[in-house]
Amino acid sequence: MLLLSKILLVIAAPFMGSFLGAVITRWSSGRPLYSGRATCDCGQVVLAPRDMIPIASWALSRGRCRNCTRGLGRLYPAIEITALVIALWSIIALPGAYIWTGAAFGWTLLVVGMIAWRDGKLPMAVIAGVGIAGLLLAGSNGLITLRDHFLAAVIAFTACFVLARPLNRWLQRQFVRPGDALLPAALGAWLGWQGLPDFLLLSIPAALALTLLNRAFLPFHRDRVIAASVCAGAWLAWLYPLGLIN
Repeated sequence: MLLLSKILLVIAAPFMGSFLGAVITRWSSGRPLYSGRATCDCGQVVLAPRDMIPIASWALSRGRCRNCTRGLGRLYPAIEITALVIALWSIIALPGAYIWTGAAFGWTLLVVGMIAWRDGKLPMAVIAGVGIAGLLLAGSNGLITLRDHFLAAVIAFTACFVLARPLNRWLQRQFVRPGDALLPAALGAWLGWQGLPDFLLLSIPAALALTLLNRAFLPFHRDRVIAASVCAGAWLAWLYPLGLIN
């Protein structure tokens, strides 16, 4: 049964990545997340099933729409491959009962991080859903666990909210908005207060890796790196609790 669950997760991951790619692009462009049948980004060509096979369709069409020849960019195959990596990583790192939960958490943070990376702003509705899901998961493990995770959300929100003004004053620009505190709060709801130091520690190598990636392919943008590294650090802290606070 566990083997079947792992196989299904691996099969589902690229298709989930294709869906996540659509969510990211539509969120960024302001288009409805659901608008009937799937279309090319130009919005004029309805895609056939053969156009929506993850990774393969993009490769066979050489990154262009089969009908309008419009370039599709590299976002979709990149998200599909990343979604598959997240699924495989969850299978390797987590007990069998948690592989789908870990993959779902990673996939959702991928959406948050990519929207922040592309647009420089956070998808608050998605982040609120992340926080609620974290508290529900904690509640399923008992009231004490729920208390610890709710406390972590409060601590993370308060710390970010309080530090926002002096940080903005020091940088002499609006680097952190008060509403941005919702992201660390949502992540704290998944990690618990004991996991907050792990989260901060693991966000550092994530930030360094993403900074190098950003400098290699794009003009450096500190805001997008910070938001994406926070998401990556939280997922790593959930996968690999270091136990800095026992």
